[in-house]
Amino acid sequence: MPPEVQEVWTGPVISCVDLNAFYSSCEELRNHTLKGKSHAVIMTDQHKGLITKGVVSTCSYEARKYGIKSAMPLSEALSLNPNLILLPVDISYYRQVFKKVRGVLEKFADVLEQASVDEAFLDCTIKRGNDQPEDYAMKIKNTVKSECDLLCSIGVTSTKASSKIAADYRKPDGLTVVYPYNLKGFLESLAVSTVGGIGPQTQKKLMEKGIETLGQLATYDVQKLIQEFGINGKWMWNVANGIYEEPVIPRGDHISIGTESTLVRHTRNKDKIK
Repeated sequence: MPPEVQEVWTGPVISCVDLNAFYSSCEELRNHTLKGKSHAVIMTDQHKGLITKGVVSTCSYEARKYGIKSAMPLSEALSLNPNLILLPVDISYYRQVFKKVRGVLEKFADVLEQASVDEAFLDCTIKRGNDQPEDYAMKIKNTVKSECDLLCSIGVTSTKASSKIAADYRKPDGLTVVYPYNLKGFLESLAVSTVGGIGPQTQKKLMEKGIETLGQLATYDVQKLIQEFGINGKWMWNVANGIYEEPVIPRGDHISIGTESTLVRHTRNKDKIK
């Protein structure tokens, strides 16, 4: 909901744009008969129609209703839905699709940072003009839909890390806008695992200290975090407190996923948030 009239946005306006079920959505773009069906993109060296092994890279939301998810072995996915339509991963094609999306996003951004093959950060501080952040974000969503025929979820906050959390908050086709004055309140009840960059080992160490939520992390002694985790300790504390920790940096043309192991790691990381 928009803030009360007396509340105004202060600081940067950072948007995270996450294309929903991107690989599967790309496959639907070139084969419209897939829409509404249970299908999955498989990380495999086998060709379409001959796929017998591999790992699920991503899948349609219809497939997810069966419990199928990213990084799942193909055999397990087929046990959940024997009629699952299988498609081989085609990174070069997905890059072509995102190139078009990127062209759309660049029109809305002061600075654009491509974070992965299906995600980007936009600094919209200046270009949004007099638009309310939620209205500007809706323009982005509608333009991606109309010009690229793709759905995306967008999170808008005053920091990169929290905008990513906000983008993951409602999916698919979600929009979450958190004004700076309410950012700490939004974050405090969320698990530390919602932060990209806080992996399982760090989560385990934090839990040993009694830290399970971002609210608990925000109130923990930052010096003790630095002693334990180094510079990452300060970064985590900043994220939990909604402090502007890093700018949007123009990069992304070189984003590459060149090996099977890298893609599998990517899909594992993306699974819980797509």
